[in-house]
Amino acid sequence: MKKYEVLLFDLHDTLIDNKENMKHAFKALLNAMNEEYTEEKNNRFNQIDHRFWNDWKNELIIIPDEYKAPREKMVRWATAQRFLIYFENTISLEEAYRLNEIYIKALVAQVVPLKAACEIIKYLNKKYRLFIATNGPLEIARIKIKMLGIDDCFENVFAAEEFGYLKPHQEYYNQLTDRINYFDITKILMIGNSLASDIIGANRIGMDSIWLDLGEENVGKIKDETPSPTYTIKKLIELKKIL
Repeated sequence: MKKYEVLLFDLHDTLIDNKENMKHAFKALLNAMNEEYTEEKNNRFNQIDHRFWNDWKNELIIIPDEYKAPREKMVRWATAQRFLIYFENTISLEEAYRLNEIYIKALVAQVVPLKAACEIIKYLNKKYRLFIATNGPLEIARIKIKMLGIDDCFENVFAAEEFGYLKPHQEYYNQLTDRINYFDITKILMIGNSLASDIIGANRIGMDSIWLDLGEENVGKIKDETPSPTYTIKKLIELKKIL
């Protein structure tokens, strides 16, 4: 078995149940608008949110010049676009900002871990250096792992907003390895649920990976690349067999 020293964990749908988390936040958003929650509305927002992050990852979102700097201003503008789209531009940008803040706060009000997530992190913490590598907002990621009681298991939390690039962009990983001051890629392992982000990102820099297959993605070509995880697991507890 290859000896690893550093483990990079994705967060959403790798350690936490992001679907339940998002549902709770969306209910809070609709409540602020005095609207009734339905699964149909939730599914529509999830589709918009998913498309938004894909477009962001693929650099398809055009940021107006007046919102490009500082970075916090740009991120605030960009993430508010989800709510403008959902409400079909019937609300103002200021209202979209307000709803975005409500949504973000609700995301950290209730955090549901995937089965065995906390157990496996505490187990691995005794053997490896652990880091979070997420495309999600940095502060939310920090709050979520703290709520799960596993924040002291991770040396640091890294997010795309710090680097200016999303997984699977190679520059994301370049900056990450620079931040942790560890450059032996053969001893770093990426663990995540997304073939398009976690696995392809690791492939691009020659890093080993573990795909947490939750039955939602099929291995096949994603654009011009075929994701090739080093290992595949169905449940987090299976990491004990590998690590």
